[in-house]
Amino acid sequence: MANPPLLTVTNPWLLWLFLHGWEGDPGWGKSHAGQVAIATAIHELANQVEDAEARKQIQAVAAKSIARSGEKLSAGL
Repeated sequence: MANPPLLTVTNPWLLWLFLHGWEGDPGWGKSHAGQVAIATAIHELANQVEDAEARKQIQAVAAKSIARSGEKLSAGL
């Protein structure tokens, strides 16, 4: 029986986060800076979505999240 296909992550930012962020701290991503990083990764990954309408919606939501979390981060909340 053939081996099932494996998901391979090659994005250097995601690889860094898997190694140093998510793996080392289960609470990672809950800070405003972590939320910016997550939304930025989602925005970038959406470039791979072939459906233009879906890609636009995903990136719009991610951009709003980046803006909101960025405001909180800069305000020190």
